[in-house]
Amino acid sequence: MIFTFHSCFPTTNPLYQFDEINNEKRFKLRFKPIIPYHERGSLTRTSIHVLKTIDQNNHVKYSINNYITLKKLGFDLKDTLYIMVQDTFYPIAYTIVDDYYNPELIKKGSETKDGNKVIIKEEIIENPFQRLNLSYDLSEEVVTAIKNSTYLNFRYYYGPNMITAETNKIWLRKFKQLILTNYNTQI
Repeated sequence: MIFTFHSCFPTTNPLYQFDEINNEKRFKLRFKPIIPYHERGSLTRTSIHVLKTIDQNNHVKYSINNYITLKKLGFDLKDTLYIMVQDTFYPIAYTIVDDYYNPELIKKGSETKDGNKVIIKEEIIENPFQRLNLSYDLSEEVVTAIKNSTYLNFRYYYGPNMITAETNKIWLRKFKQLILTNYNTQI
């Protein structure tokens, strides 16, 4: 018997790497939050990649790459997303790093035979999805709030659509573990 389910389990435990070029410790974690069924019409998929770096002066930075796939509905994605921690909402300005696969037009060809002639018909179809990589850093205030929270969600506004990507307790626990991890090895 095979069971399948959709959740926001982290795809890995926090991964530790040492970067000798930049002389920093790097910890990575990624997960796929749940998008409630009634909100899947506009945001079809999201994946969040967290990178924690600790430099030689023990300065800690949390960088997020948030990959989202939106159905093209002719709306603009609001230039601020919100991280919802407990009852507090933190506005986050992001940068679109890459429209990482968004060919505006897809060529589709077909062949038909008319006697001795081969006729190739090309049809141009617009890609119905927009895939974006949103990049942003977390402030100390947000990180502290996450460390002390019992839930964490991400809110996007796409035209008139309000979309909330929900995390679960397992991923939140992994994120808290990432926040508390520093591997006290000397740089």
